[in-house]
Amino acid sequence: MSVSSDIIQSASRGERDAQRVIFETFRDRVYQLVWRMVGEWDADDVAQDTFVRVFEKLHQFRQESELYTWVHRIAVNQAIKHLNRQKRTATSSLNEEHSVAQASSDADDNAELVTLAMSKMDAELRSVLQLKEIDGLSYSQIAVIVEIPEGTVGSRLSRARKELKEKLVSLGWEL
Repeated sequence: MSVSSDIIQSASRGERDAQRVIFETFRDRVYQLVWRMVGEWDADDVAQDTFVRVFEKLHQFRQESELYTWVHRIAVNQAIKHLNRQKRTATSSLNEEHSVAQASSDADDNAELVTLAMSKMDAELRSVLQLKEIDGLSYSQIAVIVEIPEGTVGSRLSRARKELKEKLVSLGWEL
């Protein structure tokens, strides 16, 4: 999934056909990434914001890494910004937490419980956890995407796993 440097340069000059190539190359992966981070309701908006930002900043891409790594970083940052804005305005519903705690142990309910628990985590920890456990990226790839040292990836991942476990227990999951 590589885009030529000619396409990148043309897109950075605002050429719509080149921008379309980049968009079509990465849209599904970006959507899947932000969907897992922000949920179904907001994924379209965050994915759109990601590509707006990509095309605004494409002239700054230095081609020292794969374009997707750079786009991925922007998508993660946009999702974190969205979650932080949402966190400031959101209120928690006790009824929702109670109904989730009553969930049965089948796989769909467990997936929903994990999704809810992850939504309650710190956005930076959630992003590292998602990039490692869901996207299967290496520590070095994660370090590039979230712009932190590789050693910090490991410590954040450890904290994220601990926080996820705590959130799951508080929602009624029996470990």
